[in-house]
Amino acid sequence: MYRLFTLKSRTARKNHTCIWCGERVESNTKYLHEKSIYEDNFQNHKWHFECFDYARSEFDGEFTPYINERPKEIDND
Repeated sequence: MYRLFTLKSRTARKNHTCIWCGERVESNTKYLHEKSIYEDNFQNHKWHFECFDYARSEFDGEFTPYINERPKEIDND
């Protein structure tokens, strides 16, 4: 069971790693911060916008973190 608590757009104060593609979320760039529970485990993930959009619209089910291809970047300003 998956339960989303928060999903917020933030500006990174330091570098993070995107849960989908494993690429760096550079400091001073916008990203999505997810807090959720999946199968009784707390999750605290960082996402590129395009990775989150792709995962939610095109991917059905579980995925292996950090190894997926990063979709083409979109403008989120």
